[in-house]
Amino acid sequence: MSESGSRCIIVGASHAGVSAAFNLRQAGWEGDILVLEQSDSWPHQKPPLSKAFLLGKTTIEKLGFKTEQAYKDNAIDVRLDSDVERIDRENNCVWVGGNAIGYDKLILATGARPIIPPIAGIERANNLFTMRNLQDAEQLKSLVDSYANQQINVVIIGAGYIGLEAAASLITLGAMVTVLERESRVLSRVTSPVMSDYVEHYHKNKGVQVCNNKQVTAIDQVENKQVVRCSDNAEFAADIILVGVGVRPNQFLAEDSGLACDNGIVINPLCQTEDDNVLAIGDCARFFHPVYNQSIRLESVQNAADMAKVAANTIVGNTKNYQKIPWFWSDQYEMKIQIVGMSSNECEVIVRAELDRQNCLSIWYFLGDELRCVEAINNPKAYMLGMKAIQTQSKVNRSTLEDPNVPLNIGMLAS
Repeated sequence: MSESGSRCIIVGASHAGVSAAFNLRQAGWEGDILVLEQSDSWPHQKPPLSKAFLLGKTTIEKLGFKTEQAYKDNAIDVRLDSDVERIDRENNCVWVGGNAIGYDKLILATGARPIIPPIAGIERANNLFTMRNLQDAEQLKSLVDSYANQQINVVIIGAGYIGLEAAASLITLGAMVTVLERESRVLSRVTSPVMSDYVEHYHKNKGVQVCNNKQVTAIDQVENKQVVRCSDNAEFAADIILVGVGVRPNQFLAEDSGLACDNGIVINPLCQTEDDNVLAIGDCARFFHPVYNQSIRLESVQNAADMAKVAANTIVGNTKNYQKIPWFWSDQYEMKIQIVGMSSNECEVIVRAELDRQNCLSIWYFLGDELRCVEAINNPKAYMLGMKAIQTQSKVNRSTLEDPNVPLNIGMLAS
């Protein structure tokens, strides 16, 4: 125990958890910092797994958040293979391996787990992956590499960002890739039909077979081959199956300890749960966003890092509400997709293509006169302009925006 006699335990060596640990030190926390991680993998970044790592553009060593020396220099104790069994809030301790470890402050950065859909035979499927951890990525990369100079059929169930990023990487590596989406378009939960169509056509032009309105019902073994079957009797051969149909927040520990949960651990603007000594951050946390006037749960690196900073400052008494504007990104082939804000079905949409650049698009979402979201493809200027407009609540000159002959510029904004 440190000289101060205090300890902060962080459950989960996720981006949120590791960021919280280092932010705590920077904020002046002098007590112990103990990070408990369920897996045996050293803390690492997850976004590159479906992109740069799969393509061989980065290594396991480069995926780490920090060097081991950085943890030592900041007196941050990371314990792998440490599965927290329960939280005892009455006695301010967590139980690990049958032993109680006391805390003064507890941060839950437990992340989310992939949804495994109720598909007949999925439990017996060969070479099935979810791409949520390093082990999945390593095994998938090794398997694809083993098929060098041979045809390999990959079926991806789900056309969200993870599925499409993996599709881009795998077809670049020479695999035959089929994406099966239950809804009528790709990215249906997170973007507009305009963006969906653009991204889908881009993938098709690269050789990906994108099949919408496909409800996968079974995975069968037929004459030493694996077949994915759909409700419309369509069949697809699959040497590898990747499931990317979404995630569920890991809220069991919080729920079992009596804390409020609602598709995420409910927190206040300071990242505190109902128990001031227990905080939650990252993918597992649900909070009310004042700008969008709704309760949300975000799955993004940005959200994890920003919440980590707020939680650390809350613990040391430097309180500042969390109200960052959400932003996201996705890399697929040469497409750099950047999104700021959140759209809704009620929004009016303006689509803008830059005349002087190919494959450069931006989609602007307005609720009345208020800009709510901007989606940009290979257009960082539109992304940054949208970010500034939403952050400062500036009005956007829509007539100028709609004229592609007028370059994007700061003069389009008015306070």
